[in-house]
Amino acid sequence: MKGFFIRLLVNMLALWLTGLLAQTLNLRVQIESFWSAFSAVILLSVANAVIAPILRLFTMPINCMTLGLIGILINAFLFWIVGLILPGFEVRGFWAAIFGSVVMGLLNGLLLTLLQPDQKRK
Repeated sequence: MKGFFIRLLVNMLALWLTGLLAQTLNLRVQIESFWSAFSAVILLSVANAVIAPILRLFTMPINCMTLGLIGILINAFLFWIVGLILPGFEVRGFWAAIFGSVVMGLLNGLLLTLLQPDQKRK
């Protein structure tokens, strides 16, 4: 249970940092408040757990041909959809969705690697 809350906080931090970085690059990824970030992370998690596997199954042949680039587009699509659904979390445009999903994924992986101890050394 502790790991769940750590991942939730790391995801929120990654989303907030993505929003800050997007604003410096004049991309439209905006988070209005703490609760907007919290709601966006929860909805992104649900979308990645429920909708993403279905989309990946249907796009598997083209995903193999493009060596996985369709996976980036699926993540960007889900990022954009969450921005449409939630008030207080705004994603405007194709490039903002691509940027937001890629940067949030990279930051999330980096932060989780830094915060979690190495499990293999036990």
